This record gives sequence, C-alpha cells and structure tokens, in this order.
Amino acid sequence: EPAIVTIARSFILTLINPITIFFFMFISVKVIPENVVSISRLDSLIASAMISLGSLTTFSTVAISARNLRKTLGQKQLHLATYATAVAFVIIGVYFSFDLVKQIAKYFGWL
Repeated sequence: EPAIVTIARSFILTLINPITIFFFMFISVKVIPENVVSISRLDSLIASAMISLGSLTTFSTVAISARNLRKTLGQKQLHLATYATAVAFVIIGVYFSFDLVKQIAKYFGWL
C-alpha cells in the first residue's frame, strides 16, 4: 500500500475522531501564552492551520511507522510496540487532563 494512502487514511481518521480533536485543542491552549486576552483572526487561522498540520504529521508518522514495523517485527514485538505506544498516549492524555483540572481550578480561584 502506498504511503499516500496511509497518510490519507490517517488524515480522515484524525478528522472524524472527536478525541483527537479534543487532544489537539488542549495542545493549542497550552501553546497560547497565559496573558493573551484576544487573538486576531489571521493569527487564529494560522494557529489552527499549524495545529492541523501538526496533527496530520503526527498521526501520519505513527501510521507509516506502524505500517513499516508491522512488516519487520514478529507478533510478540508488534504487541510490545503497540502497548508502548498506547502507554505513551495515555501518559500524554493524563498530563493534559491534570493540566485542564488545574486551569479550571485557577479560573474559579480555587488555587
């Protein structure tokens, strides 16, 4: 299967997966400095495009790597690689979840 098909598939999965959209929304909030009150439309469009490009790049890289690893790894090694990738994504998700709770607590003055 050509790499472009893998990239297209990862792009479509990125677009239709709401968890992915929330994940990158959290990342975008982390990138914006705390003292920014408003952002111009152009800056907002550029930031959205960069986040979309980052999402596409990240998931395309993971998809292409998985496709190539599937050909070279045995079943046990493939299972281990899948587990390690899942753990990494869970750790990142937990980090952003704690950060979300912290930001909400700051907003309401609980911290």
